[in-house]
Amino acid sequence: MKYNAYLKEDNYVLALNELQETSVNAKFPLKQILHSITAESYWNYYQQNQWKINQRTHSSDFKNDDISTWDLKTIANKTTKEYLLSLSSRDSLQQTNITDFKTIINYSKFSEELQPTLYDFLGGRAISFFNNTQYNLTKPADFFQVNNEDYFSSIKHFSKTNISSTDTLSSLFQAILVYQELERFHLKKKNYNSAVHYAIKRLDFVKNNSSNPLKNDLYLKGLVALINDFPKETENAITWSKIAEWHNKKGNEFNVETGANQFERKKALEICDRTMADFPNSYGADKCKALKISILQKQMSFDLENMHRPNAPIKMIFEHKNVSSVYFKIIKVDWDFTHNRYDIIDGLNKLEPIKSWDIQLEDNKDYQTHLSNLKIESLPFGRYFVIAGTSSDFKVSKKCNSLRQFLGYQYELFLPEYR
Repeated sequence: MKYNAYLKEDNYVLALNELQETSVNAKFPLKQILHSITAESYWNYYQQNQWKINQRTHSSDFKNDDISTWDLKTIANKTTKEYLLSLSSRDSLQQTNITDFKTIINYSKFSEELQPTLYDFLGGRAISFFNNTQYNLTKPADFFQVNNEDYFSSIKHFSKTNISSTDTLSSLFQAILVYQELERFHLKKKNYNSAVHYAIKRLDFVKNNSSNPLKNDLYLKGLVALINDFPKETENAITWSKIAEWHNKKGNEFNVETGANQFERKKALEICDRTMADFPNSYGADKCKALKISILQKQMSFDLENMHRPNAPIKMIFEHKNVSSVYFKIIKVDWDFTHNRYDIIDGLNKLEPIKSWDIQLEDNKDYQTHLSNLKIESLPFGRYFVIAGTSSDFKVSKKCNSLRQFLGYQYELFLPEYR
């Protein structure tokens, strides 16, 4: 099929028809594998020709055995049906070890541990289509939605949930059914790490596609249920990392006036530290490490009006995160002074400041961004640069440059002659 993709459209259509005919006559498990390949090929054909197919309607020119006459709805439905056929003979697929197909399937050791059967492999391929595809199709009046709170529940509860819909070709409906069967299968086999693996994916899928107004809280509740039910499973390192991410995002809702959600990022940091200690060298620990770096990142900037009246105090709004000590200096320059914005700090550091001072800011370890109202004492008529930094030498290292406002934030200040 990869070769035929480079051929003319007629040859690709011919190859597709041959593939479908072969899959119909094949025996298990080749039959299921070919159905999965056929589904992928149908959708690849649409992606390569979507500019033409999107203008097509279901008309009298339609031919059931000629994909070149199909509209989007027909291709989507055919693709869905082929993926469902690839999951037929479910019990046999679940008893077939994926290692038997190492010569034709590119599978990592990590995937082999979490997805040990042919059903895992084919189910994963089907979910990738159902999960990521957005059809531009007219939805039925009773279209399927993932708003049921049971879809956010624990593995044990979810595996027993009755999921039904008249919208049987809905990608959301088919995805949630496959997730349920995968979790149920691994729960029954006591492959708890695999069950947790799929439950995490299911919770992400439901949250991303649900319009339930409580979905964020239900998502957290579902993650916590995984931790409580399977505390020793290593895959829960990812669960912990997602819980930490949840609290970090909740910290974005910090209300300065009420103090609500002020210490959510502190909770996230504590979870990250615990996860890295309990699950070293895991993917979840790596995600926590990256999140921790983000939470601890130092930031600062300040703002003041460009034009000021000479010999009058100048108000400054100083924004800071994870900064407790700040150093300032003011440098007076000639009116014709020019500078390169890429090395302005290094250039100004070579000049003698006319004023320098430092302040101590309250750092209550909430890892939030705060605003402070500061002021600069009066200055006479002239042109100045104000530099703020977290170090008294105001040196800008490569690391600090990457953080932009961590060290050496400068602001150009003009004080024209006042009349």
